[in-house]
Amino acid sequence: MIPWYGWGVVSDVVINQTSSAWRWVAAGIVFGVFGLGIRAWLHQQPVNSDDVQYFTLAQNYSLPSKERAFKTIKTRVTANSLRTVLLAVPTAFSAVLGTGPAPFYATVYTFAFVSFVGIFGFAWVLSGQRAAVIAVLVWATSYASIAVDTRLTPDNFGTGLAMIGLALIAYVGGLGR
Repeated sequence: MIPWYGWGVVSDVVINQTSSAWRWVAAGIVFGVFGLGIRAWLHQQPVNSDDVQYFTLAQNYSLPSKERAFKTIKTRVTANSLRTVLLAVPTAFSAVLGTGPAPFYATVYTFAFVSFVGIFGFAWVLSGQRAAVIAVLVWATSYASIAVDTRLTPDNFGTGLAMIGLALIAYVGGLGR
């Protein structure tokens, strides 16, 4: 049984510089949950033109039936660009959760999670464990990051996917620490 360490892990890892990898991961997860909590607390309504446009298109794709929505997702994702992949996620959430703000917020928090995983993985592979925890702490508390992560735009999702991909390439290529 692994006991819950909470903030004790964070202070032990950052201040005492404990080198156990699972402690660094636990500290990163604590900061990640903290960052997602801040985003949930400061969420924004879909008022941006990109937010409304992507969300409306996703709602329109998923209105007739779930089967049509998932067929549309498959066709568009295999044939088009990242912006279409951006539409696929809210379309899937709209098909499952129905209409209303729930699919919008599910998409926004999914994209924020992808951003978190990308930042943590990229920093971990290229700069080490301490840098990954510090990068996630900056992600969790940075106003610019919070402002981007609470909107439905391709910025955080694309950047998160790019960081995940670059971290995997660096790890497989032996470029990481």
